[in-house]
Amino acid sequence: PFWLKEWNARSAMVSLSGLGFAAIYAGLSRIERTPVRTLLSFLPVLAVSFIPVTQTGALFRTNPYTYYAMGPLRYLGPFVVFALLAFSLRVNRGIVGGGTRRDGLDGWDWLLPIGASLAALNNLDFGIPALVGAFLARVAFERRPVKEAARFCTALLVVVAAWALLSRWRGGAWPEPLWEFQKVYGVFGFGMLPMSFIGFHWVVYAVTMAGLLSGIARAWRRPGDTRGAALIFAGVFSFGAGMYYVGRTHHDSLLAILAGPALVASLWIGEVRDAWLTAVPSRAPAQSAIAPLSPLTLFLALFGYGALLTPLASMPWPADQVRRLSLHDLTLAERHDAQVSLIRAHVTAGERVVICYPYGSLLALRAGVDNRFPFVQEGSLILVSQVDRVIAAVQRDSVRAAFGNFPAELQTRLLALGFQRVGAVSRPTVTDFEVWKR
Repeated sequence: PFWLKEWNARSAMVSLSGLGFAAIYAGLSRIERTPVRTLLSFLPVLAVSFIPVTQTGALFRTNPYTYYAMGPLRYLGPFVVFALLAFSLRVNRGIVGGGTRRDGLDGWDWLLPIGASLAALNNLDFGIPALVGAFLARVAFERRPVKEAARFCTALLVVVAAWALLSRWRGGAWPEPLWEFQKVYGVFGFGMLPMSFIGFHWVVYAVTMAGLLSGIARAWRRPGDTRGAALIFAGVFSFGAGMYYVGRTHHDSLLAILAGPALVASLWIGEVRDAWLTAVPSRAPAQSAIAPLSPLTLFLALFGYGALLTPLASMPWPADQVRRLSLHDLTLAERHDAQVSLIRAHVTAGERVVICYPYGSLLALRAGVDNRFPFVQEGSLILVSQVDRVIAAVQRDSVRAAFGNFPAELQTRLLALGFQRVGAVSRPTVTDFEVWKR
């Protein structure tokens, strides 16, 4: 299909990433209200999002937005929820402080819970914190917890019901539980590493909690305060998304969640600016206006702009990028030619197969077969119950050929079904793409 072509998929990921950043900018613009202030608050989020996670030589580097499942897919929903929240706060501003409350249906009041529910359904790791953060921000802003709870619960039930019915209609079966990998990492502790007693994760935690507590304080003192509500959302989202690191304690995971605390710091930058501007009309010393916020406020503001230094220090030179583009790098299609040829040699076009291998769906598209493997790749098989699902798919769909790199448990189960290894693609140091048939 057109939308699954390699370059079209890349373009889609780039577009989703751009949409996420546009949503953050739009949300900040509703809070900061001027282009210059919005840009000053937006820069830390943009910079932190592109902090290199890994780097190979001077030319090749990865960050949360070079991994499709992190930047384009995990962050998109929460960023859009932040924009919807900011717009709903600005639309309703003044109602709490003496305006006329609207009791009828309001577009923004319903777009926010629907968007937050969709974000939670798209990805539990980041979507549920965004949903909870949006709800608490609205409660702090409107002071109507029962009505907001009813609205968010209704939206969530409608979204989940629509998704289940659509899955049943299009797929012929009810959807399976979404929390399998959360259970693997959070409950079973798979892949957990010891968390150091002293480390940068405490800075992330301090920024997150400071933003959350400051948002609660602002909302308590000033009903209808947009920045206080936004800080509550950012703090709750950053705290919840931080569990992605707690449940998978690796430095790569810590770098991948920094956009949350960066958003907190960005909102606090506006807090610092407002405190200084408040001191001017009263002719009071600037230090007195900002004293209640120091040193916490200055620390958070410095965290935001200090985060700019790492991406700037590692920014590639234009000449290096020109040289990188001139290098001969095999494309995915060229690297997969051998695997595609092997698949075509053993099965007919349109046949149902299992491809347990990275980019298995792409291989199936190129080979013209129907991949019935229920996961992404062999690294997704962690639990025995997941192997059971693969075997169930093999039996249900009468699969007679399986391709890829199979864990020992899956090999044993395939042998019990009469499968035998009949071929493989070998590289100089490893054989990792096998053919099993029955």
